[in-house]
Amino acid sequence: MRQSSIFNFPHENHKFLLALFETKKRNHIVNGILLS
Repeated sequence: MRQSSIFNFPHENHKFLLALFETKKRNHIVNGILLS
């Protein structure tokens, strides 16, 4: 049980960071369109 949670955490964290990056990128594109 403990071991699986340790292995799951980096994967979940990676998905979270990836989603955060995608959101930032999308916001940057939207801001670029609004500012231009």
